Amino acid sequence: MTKQEFELFVDSLEWKFAKSMPNHPHSYIVRERVNPKLFEDAVKFIRENGYVKNWFKIRFVYYDYNGHQYWSMGAPISETTIINRAIKNETV
Repeated sequence: MTKQEFELFVDSLEWKFAKSMPNHPHSYIVRERVNPKLFEDAVKFIRENGYVKNWFKIRFVYYDYNGHQYWSMGAPISETTIINRAIKNETV
């Protein structure tokens, strides 16, 4: 997936607000509700082009685009079910 393809993919989605973590506002998409091939490609893109940063004591790979940070939870790509996003510097 190219940078442009990643941007088109994430811009085309309806992100769901994570109500379970109001102190850490972010949104997410679920693999089952989007094109699974594009989902996997997006996870790979984030992991290959992003940067490592700790959230508390947990390390994640983040990718920044258009004022947001994108990340997954670090499971193998075949087991990853969620991509998260948050406004950069607001929560994570």
